[in-house]
Amino acid sequence: MSALTLQNIDKVYGKTQVMHDVSLDIEQGEFVVFVGPSGCGKSTLLRMIAGLESISAGTLFIGDKKMNNVPASKRGIAMVFQSYALYPHMSVADNMGFSLSIAKTPKQEIKQRVAAAAEILQLTPYLNRLPKALSGGQRQRVAIGRAIVREPDVFLFDEPLSNLDAELRVSTRREIANLKASMPDTTMIYVTHDQVEAMTLADKIVVLRDGRVEQVGTPLELYDRPRNSFVGQFIGSPKMNIFGSGDLAVQNWPHHNTGIRPEHLEPATPKTAIVSGTLEFVEKLGEYSLAYLRTATGCEFTVKFDRSINHAIGKELHFKADHNNLHQFDSKTMLRVD
Repeated sequence: MSALTLQNIDKVYGKTQVMHDVSLDIEQGEFVVFVGPSGCGKSTLLRMIAGLESISAGTLFIGDKKMNNVPASKRGIAMVFQSYALYPHMSVADNMGFSLSIAKTPKQEIKQRVAAAAEILQLTPYLNRLPKALSGGQRQRVAIGRAIVREPDVFLFDEPLSNLDAELRVSTRREIANLKASMPDTTMIYVTHDQVEAMTLADKIVVLRDGRVEQVGTPLELYDRPRNSFVGQFIGSPKMNIFGSGDLAVQNWPHHNTGIRPEHLEPATPKTAIVSGTLEFVEKLGEYSLAYLRTATGCEFTVKFDRSINHAIGKELHFKADHNNLHQFDSKTMLRVD
């Protein structure tokens, strides 16, 4: 049985439709990540699942129960927002156990649940501290702990790492992965605009654009066989290069655009090259370098080099690619054709 099913979900604000016919099955115990650019509907969809936004059309099931008109508090869902929303005058332990106190849960049970969640999140030494004495990452872990103690059927995360700096994002992302491993039967749905978070955390990724589902699959399925050029460019960093038929020294696909990832372009001679371009800029990132080039037709593209690139700006460079690493997209629909 699916833990959560969305059938033909729409969302309309006034005369503006922001979600279009979204259908999705999420199995029990899956870690599913919603990704897409700003304004694509990720958080709106999450809030509809949580019961914080009404569903304009379609049906939401959790297990075999229809949830469209069930209040948020009765859905067996806990949500973690990007803002920590902790009570500043309460200790960590009291913040984590607050919802249980409101529900009149026995004090000993609250203490046990808070202690168990604190152990999972490595917060035990901080239980008596106030939020102001914690780092941003620790505060976010308290917010996650507040959700854990409710023992929900489904966890919803709405961009929980967006307020953290780069180092804290990495460490907190690892803690969320460890949390999922410690709760294998709990379903988690996570919203982010960061495709690196999606690739590292997800069992399944749902790519959204303009309120529509573009593709659903495992991280590697989306990376290796994107359904269209949008998914190809959104999943992967740096993004996939898209060339028109006139940009390449191959004329086998006159009505197709060709996608090639930066790491799949290799230095070549002019005779063996599939694409050539003038070097415009180099980013040296330590472990590797990114070269930004432009073809004679004006198409910009990126190539991933090892750290030792020493070509001068303005030099023409030539590249080849294994045909197994080429992605063909229809030039009109931009849908995959191979």
